[in-house]
Order: sequence, then structure tokens, then C-alpha cells
Amino acid sequence: MTVYLRVDFHARQQTVSYLTTEDGEIRQRELDHGQPDEVRSFYQQFAGQQVIVGFEASGYAAWFEELLEELGYEIWIGHATAIRLYARRRQKNDRRDADLILDLLLRGDFPRIHRYSAASREVLQPLRYRQRLVKMRTMVVNSLVFMASSRGVSLRMQLKSRRGVERLQQMSLPEPLSQQRDEFCQLLLELKTKIETVEQWLEGDLARVYKRVWIRRGHAKAKVAVGRRLLVRAFIMLRDEIDYAEFHDVASQLGLPGLPLKLKCLSV
Repeated sequence: MTVYLRVDFHARQQTVSYLTTEDGEIRQRELDHGQPDEVRSFYQQFAGQQVIVGFEASGYAAWFEELLEELGYEIWIGHATAIRLYARRRQKNDRRDADLILDLLLRGDFPRIHRYSAASREVLQPLRYRQRLVKMRTMVVNSLVFMASSRGVSLRMQLKSRRGVERLQQMSLPEPLSQQRDEFCQLLLELKTKIETVEQWLEGDLARVYKRVWIRRGHAKAKVAVGRRLLVRAFIMLRDEIDYAEFHDVASQLGLPGLPLKLKCLSV
């Protein structure tokens, strides 16, 4: 017996339309996310059966996806815009949206999108964290560059070095700007430390390739070398329909530095 559940998911609550292939009766239930035990209890009642849960892509559903994975259910994430094209009415509400996606699940027209595996999400989280840190660092550097330029001093890329920061700190500035400069410099130092910590965790064979080529042939050649290896890996993942975590596991099992044996020749 298969259980189909369609969830109209929101940050604080969700509306569920579900049925079983045994009786085909459609039932509905509203769940409050402020009552996590009630949500877990509702989904646990289907344990031991084949369960397919479909809902639109949402930035608030990470905890919900983890709950469904823990229970061993199949998760289908839908493209919100594509789902809306199937609606027969322009008016929408939670119950109507839930019924629409349940109907798409049963008809086989549910517009699924790619969903990262748990291993891939584990890698993506520090990558996205590093991206946010780099954005913050760029904002701080731009503020310090503007501050120096307003005083007739052009630092540009020099703030990425300790000497450039020391030169900025030696500048004579009015009291409000002087305090802001000191706080920005302290923040820049903290951000650099955090970024380096994340990069050490993320560092892999590509980073080693880059450093090895950079020492012998410079930055430009190192970038090309890393880019070529990335293209080879992207080709393998697209051909075999696997994500990067699965790709890395295969390479590790074969004892290769991030590249399956069957296409090792392409990286030569």
C-alpha cells in the first residue's frame, strides 16, 4: 500500500492532503509547527508503508525534510511556478494548493526538481557559510578603501595584506572616522580568521593541485589547471547522474584523488 501526502508548507504551519491506495479517500489535516510532537506523531503513523511526500520548494523546510528522511519516506520537491500553471482557478488557498499537488502526484505530472543528498548538503553548508563571510569581508574592505580614498590615500588591493592594514591604521583621521577605522580593521581580522578556518576544513585535492601548479607556473596556469579538473568532474557527474558527494565516495573507494578510474585518462 502506498500513501501519498501533499503538503502546503509555510513557516509556521502546514496543510496536508493525503490518501492511501487502499481506499482512495482524500483526507486533510492542518499541523502547527509550534507543536513539533504533534507533527512527528502524524507522520509516524505511516511508518512501515511506502510513503511519498510532495511539497513546493521552501527555504524553511530543512527540519521537515530531515524528519521525513529519518522516517525513511520518499521526498518529492516541486517547482512552485510550474505547479501553479496546473491550477484551474486564479484564487488560491492552503487547502486548494494541497489538493492540486496531491492530484499532480497521482497523475504523475508533479514537476520535481533536483534535491541534494544529505552528504551534499553537509558540504554545501560550509561553502555557503564561507560565501557569506567573503561578502561581509568585501563590504568591510570597500568601506576602508573609501575611507582612505576620502583622505587622498589610494590603497585598493593593499588591504588584503597586513602591511596595507598597518598603513591604514597609521593614517590621521578625525575621531568618528578613527573609531570606525579601528572597528572595521578588527572586524576584517576576525573575518579573515573565520574564512581561513572554513577553507582549511574544505581544502581537498583541488587546493593541492592549485598550490602545486601556482608554485611552478603562477596563478593563471593554476586556475586553468583547476578549471579543467572541475570540467572533467562535472562531465562525469552529468553522465552518471550523480552528485558531488557520490562522485567523491566512488573516487575514495577506488583510492584515487577525487577521480574515478574509468576517466582518469581524461585528467592527464
